Amino acid sequence: MLLCLGLGAQTTLTEVLAPLRAVVQQLGQAPAASSLPQLLADAGTVFPLLLSVALPALLLGWFALPLLRRSPREEVMAAVIGLTVAGGWWITFATDDPFDPRPLTSISFVGPMGESLLWTMLSTRRS
Repeated sequence: MLLCLGLGAQTTLTEVLAPLRAVVQQLGQAPAASSLPQLLADAGTVFPLLLSVALPALLLGWFALPLLRRSPREEVMAAVIGLTVAGGWWITFATDDPFDPRPLTSISFVGPMGESLLWTMLSTRRS
């Protein structure tokens, strides 16, 4: 199972699925607006953002909720992990320097699996 997770992570980060990931990532970027009314008035840019955030969250909740209802402990831990990732994005946003902008980043639970798999495959003949 971990092998499949690492392979999926590597293909999404660097290989065949990387262009699709880039397109979905562009959908999730918030447009630059000076105020909330201006953002809401520009419905053409809000809809893709809402679709790229709300639809995956609803689908994930629909699939995961029956499984998590069996174990309240797993439900709490899933919420803690999700809040940890969101907290990492918030910290990156809050500590951003306007003179040296960075993309939002957070903790990745899947990226290290892909990197470990790649290192395992490519490091056999390296010094």
